[in-house]
Amino acid sequence: MDKQYRLLWSTISRSKKIRGISGTKQFRIACHLAYTWMLPWGDDEGRLIGDPLWVLANVLPYEDLSIREIEDILTELNRVELVRWYEIEGEKYIEIVDWREHQRIRPDRVKKSSYPGYLSICGQTAADCREQDDLSAEKCRLSPSPSPSPSPSCRAADKNAAALVGRSSSEKIPLKDAVQEVLTVLNDTRAEITGKPSSRKVDDNIKARLKEGYTVNELCRIIVFKATQDHFRKDNAMYLRESTLFRKSNANTYLEEANEWTP
Repeated sequence: MDKQYRLLWSTISRSKKIRGISGTKQFRIACHLAYTWMLPWGDDEGRLIGDPLWVLANVLPYEDLSIREIEDILTELNRVELVRWYEIEGEKYIEIVDWREHQRIRPDRVKKSSYPGYLSICGQTAADCREQDDLSAEKCRLSPSPSPSPSPSCRAADKNAAALVGRSSSEKIPLKDAVQEVLTVLNDTRAEITGKPSSRKVDDNIKARLKEGYTVNELCRIIVFKATQDHFRKDNAMYLRESTLFRKSNANTYLEEANEWTP
């Protein structure tokens, strides 16, 4: 993506929607940061890719957040109507609410968005969509605010997952859940490259690195970074596998490279 800038008005500091964000102080600040940093990524109609992994890798690559935390942030921003986070035919998108009121783009220079809009799909006004979200979602095959994965705190306790490892530098989760999160990102990334479903389950190296102190966020960053390199994309992503990515002799070097990488 070419470098671009967007306008951010001082009135955001007193915005009712911003004040309406709930949660811990740390979570609210993360929401504020995510929202303002998404603005420059919006196209001329205020839309961008809404996949949490994409948002993590591009909008907030160095903030030590997990995919689960990105999902929570997008859900909250959608709730207070700062953004619309929606899904159409399996693809997630974000649309910045009130985009045209705050951005100054000459009409003759506006490039048509390559992403489907929330309201244009429904064929309704914003008020109509708020009142008839369920009906519109069924009619348009559009799901307002994709449902994130269930929180680990809601899952049944598993004796085999008693050991806690880092999701990020400040959050611990059961080892079993951490491994599954990394495998999900790995399989989703492989599927994007190959165009075929991926269901890899080998996790020995993932477990070993997590037990050594690597976080879920760090291992996911390695995956996202290596997926940009031709060597790891060729031959149906043959080398984009846990035995290569997270081998003890590779993990530290790959993480250092990933941390220096700018998406």
